[in-house]
Amino acid sequence: MEVIDIIREYDVKDLYSMYGMIFQDFGKYAEFKYVVTDPEGIHARPAGELVKAVKAFSSDIKIAKGGKAMNCKAIFGIMGLAVKKGDEVTLTFEGADEDAAYEAVSKFMQETL
Repeated sequence: MEVIDIIREYDVKDLYSMYGMIFQDFGKYAEFKYVVTDPEGIHARPAGELVKAVKAFSSDIKIAKGGKAMNCKAIFGIMGLAVKKGDEVTLTFEGADEDAAYEAVSKFMQETL
């Protein structure tokens, strides 16, 4: 039996529970990559503004750097990434209003950071 046949026969949650494998959600989600240009990186003020911007949306919004992803609705998570000028961050948006969140947050990042 090939892997694709296994996936067709079981849903992802069944495979996870049967084999302990970690599967990513195969659903659609929006992703935005951005290289930070602010000379001070993402420090307290822009991190707080980013939290305010994303709290307006119900979608799950994460920011990642170097393989570490944090909830964008938590300032300490964002600050914990220690994003400096020149670092690339990836923001992911998943949920009912992910398109609107993508538009608003990508605009915020480009204008602020």
